[in-house]
Amino acid sequence: MIRKFFYVLVVGVLLTFFSGCGGGDNEDNSIVKHPGDVVSLTKTATYDQDTMKQILDQMQIPSQQVFGIEVFTLVYKTLDRFGNLINASGLLAVPMGIDFPTPLVSDQHGTVFNDEEIPSRNPLNASVILFTALRGYMLAMPDYIGYGASSDKVHPYLIEEPSARAVVDMLRAVKRISSIKNFPLGDKLFLSGYSEGGYVTMAALKKIQEDLFDEFRVTAAAPMAGPYDLKQTADVFLLQGMLSYSPFVAYLVYAYDEYYGWNRLKKIVNEPYADKLPALFDGTKSSDYIYNALTNVTNELFRPDFLASYFAGGEEYFKRALVDNSPIDWTPRMPLRLIHCTDDPIVPFFNTQTAFDNFVQNGAKDVELVSLDGDDHVECAGPAYLDAASYFDSFR
Repeated sequence: MIRKFFYVLVVGVLLTFFSGCGGGDNEDNSIVKHPGDVVSLTKTATYDQDTMKQILDQMQIPSQQVFGIEVFTLVYKTLDRFGNLINASGLLAVPMGIDFPTPLVSDQHGTVFNDEEIPSRNPLNASVILFTALRGYMLAMPDYIGYGASSDKVHPYLIEEPSARAVVDMLRAVKRISSIKNFPLGDKLFLSGYSEGGYVTMAALKKIQEDLFDEFRVTAAAPMAGPYDLKQTADVFLLQGMLSYSPFVAYLVYAYDEYYGWNRLKKIVNEPYADKLPALFDGTKSSDYIYNALTNVTNELFRPDFLASYFAGGEEYFKRALVDNSPIDWTPRMPLRLIHCTDDPIVPFFNTQTAFDNFVQNGAKDVELVSLDGDDHVECAGPAYLDAASYFDSFR
């Protein structure tokens, strides 16, 4: 049952229990000038307590306490890579029937390729059920730049600054709209995320710690199974004859080439694949479609001269970008639990081990590593999230 419940966290599959009703609660502000300003709030569904109980019964998820929920699409302002204000979006889930301050969880989703899989289009995703319906937390889930309200942009996949910015600007927007709408927002803030979401969570925590400590106080955080050490991960993957999952690697190369303006895609990726990447990653293709359009053979996907140069000490621009975007060299001052399955074939466990070792060496006092048994990236999401939720509960 855990697998059925949490599969959505990684691949973004929509749970089809639409017995709630959408609404027109649209809060449109005409004056928005700063990152984190609210553009609009639109209610997309309401699920009362009885409806949620029925849904959980159908999913065979027992619970003594169930909350009704209201789900919204929140559009807010953030910055693009040029410093221009753009619209971004995310899902906001609010428990019903609560008249006391409730904690906020910002949960960052795993890699998706299709715009239809983002949180704001999935009102009953597993994080909404786990944190809001079952625990009474408010929940914010950014869609990320490149999806939803910013789907005209290329998603900056595994790039630290825009990843962090999408989270912190949504947190600002949640604070502002909660004050306007009298949502029961308390002062406890938790961050979680799995896979790419683990990476985005770590990037956001680092930015909060280093630049925004006076604005946000993180109660605790649980990044899970994220590719934090990008350089070491690239070294391992590029050295192998077969890639574990080619869409992830190709997405990173495409996003970096676009974001940094290298214009070197055809010097890194072999044809016919280089020409395919813009269409494959345009937000309309499924993960299966992309997988079938690529190859898992390393020297077929990547140019042999690029691979030879990479391992002979060249391609420094690429290596430097990987190092610069690896959020592993800082000192967390918030309680932090790193969670990862030891035999994960998609995101190797050394990512979490390296981050943990660095944090301890840097003097972090409240960081722990939880290693779970498992050798399937998707299957491990369930136990990881259950552990993270229990961890957050200990701070309530």
